[in-house]
Parts: sequence; structure tokens; C-alpha cells
Amino acid sequence: MEKVNSWFISNLKGSDVALQYLKSRGVSDLSIEKFQLGYLASSQELLDFLKSQYIKFQDGAELGLLSISEDGKRYFSSLYNRIIFPIFNSTGRVVAFGGRTLGNHPAKYINSPNTPFFHKSKIFYGQNFANSSIYKSGIVHIVEGYLDVVMLHQIGIENVIAPLGTALTQEQGYILKKYKAKVNLAFDGDSAGINAIKRALDILLPLEIETRVTLFENGKDPAQLVQEGATFEEVQKLLDSSQDGVKFYIDQNISGFNLSNPYEKSRAIAKANEVISKLPFRYREEYSKYIDRLLSVGRVEILYNRRIRDKEAISNREFFGYSEVALLRSAIENPQFIDILRSNIDLNDFNFYREHLKDILDGNLESENIRWLLHFDIELLSSKEEFEIEIVNLLIRKFTNLKKDISQNSGMDFQKKVLELRKIQNEINRLNKRKRRLIEQIPI
Repeated sequence: MEKVNSWFISNLKGSDVALQYLKSRGVSDLSIEKFQLGYLASSQELLDFLKSQYIKFQDGAELGLLSISEDGKRYFSSLYNRIIFPIFNSTGRVVAFGGRTLGNHPAKYINSPNTPFFHKSKIFYGQNFANSSIYKSGIVHIVEGYLDVVMLHQIGIENVIAPLGTALTQEQGYILKKYKAKVNLAFDGDSAGINAIKRALDILLPLEIETRVTLFENGKDPAQLVQEGATFEEVQKLLDSSQDGVKFYIDQNISGFNLSNPYEKSRAIAKANEVISKLPFRYREEYSKYIDRLLSVGRVEILYNRRIRDKEAISNREFFGYSEVALLRSAIENPQFIDILRSNIDLNDFNFYREHLKDILDGNLESENIRWLLHFDIELLSSKEEFEIEIVNLLIRKFTNLKKDISQNSGMDFQKKVLELRKIQNEINRLNKRKRRLIEQIPI
């Protein structure tokens, strides 16, 4: 790959067309050298070069340099008539190439296909150049394109990287978490850019990564700003004025709702809570206060709406007893909750983890069952009221399912069925009243 990269670089030096394009975009000679930019005029030229170096076309395909025609008879390169951007891994080794067309090709940018050495979902462009600056500054700026990275480096902003022409992936999220740095999503301010930011936040927020958002307005990306003469100080000031990522997501989710209409306001609260639910539990309280200020609602209303949403989420996860695990894990972390469990729950109230419940009620907290529960990464119930509400939710589901079973029992005596259904409904009503009282008791 290094040999091919050197050849691409020499091609650029001999191409007035390619050099003129880079000059027109404001790319300096130092940047061309630093990022080892190159050029490929035609597919045939690459084939001829590989042949001259005794590199088999099949090997070229395995390296991602060549593609094979559908009939399997012809090798070719998709990188022809393109500026070549070598893609380095974190240690500085060339593992793939990207290309920017100099013609009217509908795909402005393309990357090498995935190979044993390169997976575009697991690497960032510019990562090798940015690592030291990211660790030093404590923040990494994510931009959208190769040239954005090149041009920001050119003016001295080096803690910047870019995904490889795709939306941010889960694997890239894990890479960012290892930096232990803030992540600033610096994207275009159009609808496509905002949607890309929200998709990125969906990945980053659950990973406990502090996020920021910078929007580039008027259709100008970082590369264009630098091309038009923006200085280090001007662009850095723009990046420093970034917004809190969670608040940005909440603002975007509730925009468009008429908050003077109680029905739309309720939907806005639900949309805001969708963002809160993506956060680890420890951060939810502070952002709930932000929703309170933003929508002029009390914390009780926020919690009640969140409970409605969580009820749907829990029902979707009931196949593995999510609610039971939440209660058990919370009791392990907060032993004072064990007495609440003992007073309110019978072994038969659990469907999935009765043995685990028995161990907790018996005080056997060193059992294999309990050690196994500790592997669950789950939201803990921190207050007595929330813990009791979860118990009530579990019991309501139990009686609701029992009511359904009795209603569908065609062999049961009609009068007995009516009496049983009435008793069950009375118990459900009692539990719902208890739930409302508990919600009201949660400190505001």
C-alpha cells in the first residue's frame, strides 16, 4: 500500500489539473505533503503500475485497490479521475484510499471497499494526525469530510477527524469513548446535517460521552470557511461556542410543537423524554430540570410522562424480565430496598427470576445468581418512591395478564368469572391509586 501511495503522490505532482483543483480549494503545499494527497488519472494507469511492480490483480483486489467486473473477467479501479486521500490507521499506516472526483461523477467521494485491513465503520479519517491534539485538548471535533479535516489542520486546529462518508457507527462511538474527551459534532446546519447529528447522538449519549454541537450556517462547511480566509481564531471561536449536545437534541425534538396547546405540549414532553431516556441514569435529573424550564412543567409531570413511555419500553423488553432485573439490581445496590421487596412481592409475582429474588430475600447476596445479575448494565431505581412505583408497575402487569387469561377462559362459570374479574379490576384500581400517590411524593 505504501508503494502505491507513493505512486499516487508522484502522479499528483505531474498533474496540472489535479493541482489546480486543490489550489482552487485553498489547499496549501504543506497540507498536500502532510496528508500525502495523490491523484489517479485512469483505471488503466493503475493496472499498468501494478503489473510493473509484479503485483497480481487478484492481490490488488484483496487490498481494495481494484474491483472485479460482474462477469468476473475484468479488473478496474473506481478511483480514476480523482484526488486520492490515503486513509491511515491510528499508527500512521496506509490501509485504504478515498477519492474526490474531478469530473461530474454522481459519487463525489468514494472509499476503498472493506478489506481484512480496513473497515470504514471502525476508523476515522485524520485520526493518526489528531490523536496527540485530542488527548492534549480534551475535545475532539467531528466534521463531515476529508477536506474539512485537511483545511482545519491547515490553520492549526488539529483535534479534528471525520467518519468515512457514512453516518457515525457504534464501533466509532467506542473509539471516541477511549479518548475520554468531549465530542463536538461540527456539521452543516441544514436538515441533512441536523439529522446526522441526531443519529450520532443516539450512539454517543448512552456511552456517557459528553457531547457538543456546532452548526455551520449558510451552507458553508469548515473547508469553505478556511478557503474564504477564516483564521484559526475565528474558526476556534465558532467551535468554542458549541451547544450542549443533549439540550440541542431536546430543542430539535420539540421544535414545531405549539406549546400553548395542551395536547401538543404533552407530545413535546414525550419527545423531550425520548432524549432523556438515551442518557445514563446519573445524568437524567439535571436534563429533566432543563425540560422543566423549557416547557414550563413540573418535575412530577415530566416523571409521569416518562413513566408512560417507560411502560411501553419495558413491555417491549419483558421477554427477559427487564422490570424484575431492575428491581433486583436496585435492591442489591440499595439494601434498604430489600425490606420493601419483602413487604410487597411474593415469589410467585416474578416470572423469570424467582430464584434470584429468593436469594435476595434470604440474604444470600454472594450466590452465583446474584453475581450473574451484576453483569446487567441497567438503569437503577435510586429513590424509594421510584422503587415502589416499579413494584406497582410489575403487579399491575401481573393482574392485567391474569384478567386477560380469565376473560378468555371459555370453560369457567360465567358468574364466577364476573366475580373474579371484578376482584382483579378492583386490585388494579387500588394499585393505580397507589402509583399516583407515589408519583406525587417524589421530591420536586
